Amino acid sequence: MTRGIQKVTTAIGDFFLEWDGACLQRVGLPGQILAGDPVRGDASAAKLLQRYASGGEVDPAQLPLQLADTELTPFQRRVLQALRKVRRGKTVTYAQLAARAGSPQAARAVGQVMRMNPWPLIVPCHRVLASGGGLGGYSGPRGTKFKQQLLGIEGVVVQAPGAC
Repeated sequence: MTRGIQKVTTAIGDFFLEWDGACLQRVGLPGQILAGDPVRGDASAAKLLQRYASGGEVDPAQLPLQLADTELTPFQRRVLQALRKVRRGKTVTYAQLAARAGSPQAARAVGQVMRMNPWPLIVPCHRVLASGGGLGGYSGPRGTKFKQQLLGIEGVVVQAPGAC
């Protein structure tokens, strides 16, 4: 496989996977188009995303990802590795994730790692909630509404701010 962008059409919109050979470099969420030459990409990754978006009992966090070969800091790598262990249908707070990454006082820094996450859904930042159990933020297109939609696909119900 060469370097380029794989478009994956799903029930919740088009995802864009940026590949460099067999390594997944970035994930573009619906509403976030990644530029580059089109490639066939990984058929199993496309099928998994399509099944997930249709409510299938699959977990995109199971897709292989080479975190060690990236330009992440050791803290960022620990946070993302800890988050990949949070399974489908489960959530964690920013503070809990900080503790799991070995830095219990770094909840705000965890939020920054989530904001820059180049692999949303594969590194499931939508599963990270605010300390009170609310949605918290979501920097992807469509913001917290999309985060709530992803959690809903996984059977997690979280009230949006201001909801009754």
